[in-house]
Amino acid sequence: MHSKNLINHVTKFSFLVFLLFNCSINLLPSMNSESILLSELQNGDFSVTVKYILKGRIFKPLEISFPEPFEYTLTNFRRNWNQENLEVIKIMAPKDQSFYIQNQPYFAKHKSTLPITINEYSTLIDSYIFSPKKYTPLSKEFGSKGRYIEYILVTGALWSDKIEKIYFNLELINPNCSKIQIMSDSYFGSCDTEWRWSTQLFNIKPNKNIRLIIK
Repeated sequence: MHSKNLINHVTKFSFLVFLLFNCSINLLPSMNSESILLSELQNGDFSVTVKYILKGRIFKPLEISFPEPFEYTLTNFRRNWNQENLEVIKIMAPKDQSFYIQNQPYFAKHKSTLPITINEYSTLIDSYIFSPKKYTPLSKEFGSKGRYIEYILVTGALWSDKIEKIYFNLELINPNCSKIQIMSDSYFGSCDTEWRWSTQLFNIKPNKNIRLIIK
């Protein structure tokens, strides 16, 4: 009995040491994949759904934020973690100031706290709606006016490792894909059809965003 109890205590102690060791060396999970779908609505707004597959356990509550750019407002922002809805708090930058993430300024951020999880893989889903800015100085890069679309990828570089897979799809109501202009500092992509523009990226720590003009 004493020998068996000793073995049980040693096993429990070893597991505790394993948890503490992993917690100390790997505080952040890595991003296995990020799948982004932007769908144009009848009123010209875009509905966005982002599905992240995270790899790695979370040993203590982890605060995450999704940035909101100056160019447009994100509305109806929702977040789901392993099939459970999370509270989302929108925090505005102080007056005449900005939040900086990867040296880029943002107007606000949508904050949540991920709970402790022992799952090796977890699913995080963000969804929101935005109205693209129709006339911006950025569109002058092409000498014409259009609707400015940006999806922020640079925050993905904050995870513990490279993002293994990124899938981005932009679906349009009208067959205008060939009229899409790619900004010079954007990741590139192409038209699958006249109704859909897409790109796929593999094993990267993003250092730029996807920025497009729809004419």
